[in-house]
Amino acid sequence: MNEARVVRIARERRDAEEASLVLTALGVPHAVEQDDGGWRVSVEARDEAAARTALDDAAREPPRARHAGPVAPFTLAGVHVAVLLAAAYVMTGPRAARTPAFVAGQADARRILEGEWWRSVTALTLHGDGAHLLANALFGALFLGALGSLVGSGVAVATALAAGACGNLLNAWFRAPHHYAVGASTAIFGVVGALSGAAFRRRRDGTAGTARAWLALGAGLGLLAMLGSSEESDVGAHLLGFAVGVPFGWALPQGRRAVTAAQVGCALASAAIVAIAWLLALR
Repeated sequence: MNEARVVRIARERRDAEEASLVLTALGVPHAVEQDDGGWRVSVEARDEAAARTALDDAAREPPRARHAGPVAPFTLAGVHVAVLLAAAYVMTGPRAARTPAFVAGQADARRILEGEWWRSVTALTLHGDGAHLLANALFGALFLGALGSLVGSGVAVATALAAGACGNLLNAWFRAPHHYAVGASTAIFGVVGALSGAAFRRRRDGTAGTARAWLALGAGLGLLAMLGSSEESDVGAHLLGFAVGVPFGWALPQGRRAVTAAQVGCALASAAIVAIAWLLALR
């Protein structure tokens, strides 16, 4: 490494590894070397100021947050939701069956604009067929679990529901009167948007720079293009769900993984909204 600058000297290897994780997250090239005095973390001269600022910010975090040990990359929030989606599919059936519950719960743009707002919620629990359900269950478990590890399971579920419902409402407004939609994918891409918004905020508030912050949004849009733009997909709903999710991710407090009253409250409120929506649909 040319013109190396030592930015941290640690007596314990764990502290050096933490410094290395911080620099890796920022994309700062660095080296960790051991000598008689402990562990030295070095960066190139051009990165010294940014590295020192990032490490100083990390050092000011509460000791419990820094030394609590590794955090699981995913929570079970997405798995729980996937199980509930499967249960809903068993009760309502696929699109081809045209059960009364399916017809009453699908996102009918004209009826939504006439006041049946609950369809924007109930449609998230319906799926066209088994393949549709399986894809949404798998991707939902992945992305919702990731968001849950960042903001907490209850808040993650509430974010998914809000982004999905808002995406369906906006999609109905843009595509009325003859448009019908079902599926949790609008909510899933709302979660992708929230993850992108959260990453944008972290990088913008840190030392990564504006360019890398915008790359976070670009990565989210790349996922949207790769996973949500097939011929069978409702691309408009996916895009709107993503767009709604981005500001949610920007605004949500991060690092709230513990089970708290707020997390439980968000989960219960989400369940209540879905239950009320279905009661209105089936009345």
